[in-house]
Amino acid sequence: MFTSHRTAATIVIAVLLATTTVCSKSASQASSASAKSSSKSKIDTNLTDLPTYPNLTSGMMMGHPPTQGGLYDAHTNDSFEQVLAWYRAKLPGAREQKSIVDGVNGQKGIELHLAKWNEQVVITSRPGTQGTAFALGQDAHH
Repeated sequence: MFTSHRTAATIVIAVLLATTTVCSKSASQASSASAKSSSKSKIDTNLTDLPTYPNLTSGMMMGHPPTQGGLYDAHTNDSFEQVLAWYRAKLPGAREQKSIVDGVNGQKGIELHLAKWNEQVVITSRPGTQGTAFALGQDAHH
């Protein structure tokens, strides 16, 4: 029972972080639309067991897998459909379900779940915002 509550909490955190990333990217892009940034966003190494999407614009690792659970919060300028197709190809057999943010204000969202280490990929996008946000999460294991 503890695992299922932790699973739900992990998914909610992943969705909130992915949504926050999309919203903050939108605000950031709007405020700097006339000025281009010469520095590239920081991209942390993904320490989860899940594959890292190849065309990132940002990526932040939270936690320390495998001994602790971990969450990798990332963004790309690629479309929701491109990111989803890539993860579907990389994670055959993953169980898919619509995200809890799906349909809210036109957002798209989907979750891909794997059972091995309670891994999940949460992919979201929002109309009017460039690119796609996604979070990769997994429970601790040894």
